[in-house]
Amino acid sequence: MRKTLPLAKKLRIENQQLNEKLTEYSKELEIREKSPIVPTEEFPAIRTKVRQYSIAKWFFVIGELFFNFFAAASILSATGWVAVTGQFLIAIIMTYCFILLFEEVFEELLNFKKYNSIVTPERNVLKLTVLSIIAIIYLVMVYYLCHVRGIEIEGGTGSGIISTLMMLLGMLSPVLAGYYDYQKSLIIGPYKNTIQCARLTSLIASSTKKIAVNNQRMRDQFKVQSEDKYALLQEFKVYKANYNLKRSKENENLDGHFAKEHDTFIKEAQKRFNDNIYTDLDLRTTDALVKNSETSAQSVLPLNSKNNKKKVV
Repeated sequence: MRKTLPLAKKLRIENQQLNEKLTEYSKELEIREKSPIVPTEEFPAIRTKVRQYSIAKWFFVIGELFFNFFAAASILSATGWVAVTGQFLIAIIMTYCFILLFEEVFEELLNFKKYNSIVTPERNVLKLTVLSIIAIIYLVMVYYLCHVRGIEIEGGTGSGIISTLMMLLGMLSPVLAGYYDYQKSLIIGPYKNTIQCARLTSLIASSTKKIAVNNQRMRDQFKVQSEDKYALLQEFKVYKANYNLKRSKENENLDGHFAKEHDTFIKEAQKRFNDNIYTDLDLRTTDALVKNSETSAQSVLPLNSKNNKKKVV
């Protein structure tokens, strides 16, 4: 007991924690598997689309942020780091709001079904009308702002190449960014859900493997220590028999005693081991252990026969 219990207690505590995690992982996986998942054969193509939409979106987000920064300079014309910081914050807010606006417009306008979804969303006509009006107002404001900035930069009527590029950048960037963000939203849910399911499956496998490894360590240590102590007992029996012979004493009667045979000795050691583990730690096996562990809840360690090959799994 002194040799086997310290390690066994440590590993049993670790196994209990792993089984609690296994229960959490299994519940989450069960819930996620009810949601749309990307089939294995389609996953590479969906992953490529997600990456392409993300790159395209951020390309136009940066362009819109660049434009809005100069647009904010028309509002905050002061100089200094405070003004620059204010321009940058305004540019970020404008970029986020306008891209979100056009994403909502495309969602109501195109009204596509999401990936692996059998339900077509219902179009909200009132929402589409309001958002479209706001979007048109924004585009008119961008055109007017670009015209004013073009006159300031180029002079004349403000219809030069710089003004034209600024107008195209300011008008198209949020529209295209919103479009690609909307296209990404149609497939990102099942894509992320598939990744999470794969991650949970991997965690369940690794935790189950760790439990099996811990149990095997306990088996190995129990086997080594029990066999070592049984061999020591046999040496003592020989020594005691010689002692009795020299003093003309009868050998002790071991009938019914666990020390008489190998199997009864190992069985008694197993019983005392389990009793100490359960009494000291109160770690009786739960349903999660039965489902997730590769070992039985009836015994932490296997019983060994004379040839030490019999195992209870």
